[in-house]
Amino acid sequence: FSSASSFFASSSSSSSRSAPSAAADRIRNIGIIAHVDAGKTTTTERMLFYSGKIKRPGDVDTGTTVTDFLDEERKRGITIQSACTSFGWQKHDINIIDTPGHVDFTVEVERAVRVLDGAVGIIDAVAGVQAQTETVWKQADRYGVPRMVFINKMDREDASVDACIASIREKLPLSRPLLIQLPVLGSSRSKLDSIIDLRKMECVTWTSEEGDIMEVRPLSEAANLDAEAKENAATARSELLESLAEIDDEFCELFLTSDHSDQIDAADIDTAIRRATLGLLAMPILCGASLRNRGVQPLLDSICRYLPSPTEKEPKVLLTKPETNRPNTVLDKGDKGPLYALAFKVTHDKHRGPLVFVRVYSGTLKVGSMVKCVSPIDQEVSTERVQKILQLDGEDVTELKVLKSGNIAALIGMKSVKTGFTITSEGGGSQKEKRNVTSWLPHEEFMPPVFYCSIEADSATDQKALENALEQLMLEDPSLNVDEDKETGQTLLKGMGELHLEVVHH
Repeated sequence: FSSASSFFASSSSSSSRSAPSAAADRIRNIGIIAHVDAGKTTTTERMLFYSGKIKRPGDVDTGTTVTDFLDEERKRGITIQSACTSFGWQKHDINIIDTPGHVDFTVEVERAVRVLDGAVGIIDAVAGVQAQTETVWKQADRYGVPRMVFINKMDREDASVDACIASIREKLPLSRPLLIQLPVLGSSRSKLDSIIDLRKMECVTWTSEEGDIMEVRPLSEAANLDAEAKENAATARSELLESLAEIDDEFCELFLTSDHSDQIDAADIDTAIRRATLGLLAMPILCGASLRNRGVQPLLDSICRYLPSPTEKEPKVLLTKPETNRPNTVLDKGDKGPLYALAFKVTHDKHRGPLVFVRVYSGTLKVGSMVKCVSPIDQEVSTERVQKILQLDGEDVTELKVLKSGNIAALIGMKSVKTGFTITSEGGGSQKEKRNVTSWLPHEEFMPPVFYCSIEADSATDQKALENALEQLMLEDPSLNVDEDKETGQTLLKGMGELHLEVVHH
């Protein structure tokens, strides 16, 4: 068929890169957020597979995924900590943070969402919007993160796009859902091989079990669609265009001056969707079935198409010391300004020592450079040397020499840094110039603990080891707290829930 096109998903234009190489406008710092068991990690795994980053996708149930690499994650089949991974797609560098979906680990989501430029919300096609979906949505609202939605598990019995859209309108009302795809389900409603792209009125069909080969045809030539499916697609496209016209003035003018909606080009639709998404007025809705290898490549295309680059997010505001008599200032973006990076997470590696995860907002971070580390609580300043910069993909690492503005990576050698610290070049790099630091990035306030248990050492000789372990745990997890019961003298370990403390105990 001359008008049909087939292609491999992991083509040369979407090959993985060992280090960040794209210009800032082609970087996407994206979080995967959802209720537990909606398919976040499975979707992330397929993204890595189709980008060429991994040779075959792992499985959550067998503990073989890239981002769920902790023993407890593999044992329980859930995400416990936020994990970073990076890959290339269509000449973009995409940094993905796969976040937990269980309420006990909501602090992991909080500190990840803070450094993201955009997010993909995964929604179960049967369950719709669930309790933790609402929680992570509020977190993203708080930081002004543009979002899109992937309705997953469309191959399940009772899956319904309409029901999911209704639950989004009811429970996530701040942004209008823009449905840009329709699923094509088989007669048993448990087989999803095609979707209809409403922007271009094309049918996308997966022709291999692995989902790595797709065929694209205009709706008029799609033999697998009956007249009713084509009519439903025309109705859905009209609703999409009308919704865009209501929220975007430029598109409204185009819509009103067009003799027929078929005359409106997909590029104009994409531009309007992007404006609405970045303005937090709307969120594109896509659908698929990640476990069955369906719908992930169009999702990756849409991440590049609709979600913002680091240069398009609202600039960060720097806080300043009152005695400087200077107002809080807006942070300049770009590689050539002064270095400002946020340490949003700290973990301990038994071979490398402390790993400090940072997002660079301005300037360039180089291996061997001396930097100032500013506490957000009391503005105490320490000076550290950046020993190594690591790009992490689950357990695997790639060493970098330079980390430019807009990127995310982990640092080695930052022994005094805790979650929320600002890393800056302000005031120079020597120990004597500490006092010259007058600006820092604001930090987040974490929820207080809601659950506690008593903990004690096996013997008096183990007490010091227990204290050291608890101190290390609190450094890694700011939602943990250790207190002493004044009546009983017991040491109390406090956290966000029973599962949270159970995982910590193991």
